[in-house]
Amino acid sequence: MKVQWRISDNIISETIVSDIEQMMFLLRLVNRVTLKGERYQIDGTELIVEEDQLSVSVILLPMGENPI
Repeated sequence: MKVQWRISDNIISETIVSDIEQMMFLLRLVNRVTLKGERYQIDGTELIVEEDQLSVSVILLPMGENPI
């Protein structure tokens, strides 16, 4: 399944994962991710339904905004 990593409406990266359940479980265990060497806070997730495909969007906040 395709995972889009987003800040606001901008996609900063896309990843294909074979086990979306495991990835979603891991995202619930942590509240930060490092992507391309930059640290982000996880703001939420969203299911994207397109005509013939499902994907997940992970919404991120730069660490300088809304700190934990």
